[in-house]
Amino acid sequence: MSLRKEITKFLTRDWWLKILALLLGFSLWFYVQLEDKVQFQREVPITNIPSEVKVYPKQVLVVGWIVEKLNKEKYLDKIHAVLLWDGKNKFARVEIVFPFPKFLVSIETVYPREVKVEKEN
Repeated sequence: MSLRKEITKFLTRDWWLKILALLLGFSLWFYVQLEDKVQFQREVPITNIPSEVKVYPKQVLVVGWIVEKLNKEKYLDKIHAVLLWDGKNKFARVEIVFPFPKFLVSIETVYPREVKVEKEN
């Protein structure tokens, strides 16, 4: 039997087991890559502030965990704080927004969770 036929026979015999092994190997590699998380701490400016109001403080401190591979400035800069204000109260809630799936980043604490809002005269 020729070498070409032997290779073809080897690759096509039990092909579904070979694909299953590749999928399991890839899944294990993916899990190991995402398992290591490191803690980060970052001051984030508040966005979505209406022009007719002032917010105190203008930044919040965000503490959380991120996958070690993403613990770089260019990724951490994508974390933002958004002002959620109904237009009536003196205080507004702050929500943290990030463009990553939740299994890559977890937010532990945001300080302060609410900020003071004052209308400008």
